[in-house]
Amino acid sequence: MTLNIQKDTLIEKLTQASLFSSEKINTNTALRGVLLEFKGKTMQILATDLNRYFESSMPLPEETKQKKIIITTRKLLEFLQLLPSGEITISFQESTLVIKQGTKKGSFPIEQTQDFPYPPSFKKAKKLKEPQNLFEDATTVLFSASKDDTRPILTGVYVSIEEKERTVVTTDGFRLSLSQQETEEKEQQLIIPASFIRDVIKNIDIKKTTTYYLEEEKMICVEYKNTKYYSRLIEGTFPQYERVLPTEKEATIEINKEELERNVKIISIFARDYSNVIVFCFEKDKLLLRPKKQGNKENSIEMEAKQKGNEITIAFNYKYILDFLNNTKGEFITIDLLRSDAPVVFKDKKQPHLTHIIMPVRIQE
Repeated sequence: MTLNIQKDTLIEKLTQASLFSSEKINTNTALRGVLLEFKGKTMQILATDLNRYFESSMPLPEETKQKKIIITTRKLLEFLQLLPSGEITISFQESTLVIKQGTKKGSFPIEQTQDFPYPPSFKKAKKLKEPQNLFEDATTVLFSASKDDTRPILTGVYVSIEEKERTVVTTDGFRLSLSQQETEEKEQQLIIPASFIRDVIKNIDIKKTTTYYLEEEKMICVEYKNTKYYSRLIEGTFPQYERVLPTEKEATIEINKEELERNVKIISIFARDYSNVIVFCFEKDKLLLRPKKQGNKENSIEMEAKQKGNEITIAFNYKYILDFLNNTKGEFITIDLLRSDAPVVFKDKKQPHLTHIIMPVRIQE
């Protein structure tokens, strides 16, 4: 069997599929590779690590005999990416996949397919009414989700729908991001892996997706064009984030977002030598930024800030501040403070439905 297909289309599909295969060396060979299933004028592409599934297809120029193969993608993708754009020829020789373009030729071993686990069926799937809004909310809080797999609950995006309000929360224990908006969805609670959302939103237009909840399998499925992305939900109880939300404040600061971002980046050059900590000295109508080192006034910046309430000196890991600023859209932000050791509320004036909380760093001053 010999086929001519577009190289760039194959690269796109295999690159996405490779994100859903397992990287663990001791796993089943089927999980480390991608299944290619040829049938009629279609090639199905599937991959899974048993927690996530990828299912897509691409048209073929002519009828083909039914055939299934599993192939690992690392070397294959490296080879394809170095070929010029245009058509490539695919053929099979015993247990080998052969790809040819002009005088360039590469051979890649084929694995057996009998153990490949297929994604679940859609028979009892529930379609979400507002997938676009859910994904928009999730992307605005995604940066606060933990990447530490030893606490899997914190690597998820918590979605709670109650009394026609959708609450979307992420936290890594040092900061928390929260979105609250009205919704017409049915009441439910889900914890969606943040890594799944990151991988999927890179390849879809969230305005044109259909999203399903597979309650029996405890999975979510995002469908976009001819591709389906599946993920198991994280099981367990999400931390009671409400306990972290401050109910009091002693000072409120309004500050230009772009100017603060630039100044934090400048001071971060020096703060890297002091555990990435920057001290914020909020005084009447001004903010002084400097590294943690006591008395370090030679490396400092003073900027304008509208302040109501008490003067406060407080310290933060500058990376958390920049993550927040990089995910805001408005010209101005507000900062609510209670004490130098209490959670601090950051808000974007253009996105009032979003609340970001950052825990300060204790300093001896």
